[in-house]
Amino acid sequence: MSRALGRTSEPSDREPRPEASGGPAQVWLVDTLRPDGRRVAVREVNSCAQSTPVTRPRPELSLDRLQEIALD
Repeated sequence: MSRALGRTSEPSDREPRPEASGGPAQVWLVDTLRPDGRRVAVREVNSCAQSTPVTRPRPELSLDRLQEIALD
């Protein structure tokens, strides 16, 4: 069975969200380790790249969905 090594946390509703026109990008990461030693990491950013202005308020996929992808 694969196991998730770690997940970033989703921002709470009380945390300020970046403006669609700029601000720091949010990076969501799920990192897994397979029984055979293979590592699978799934990463998502709410912009074209981590160093560019944000293009949407949040990453498109939820952390739960990223974990499903990584463990599949």
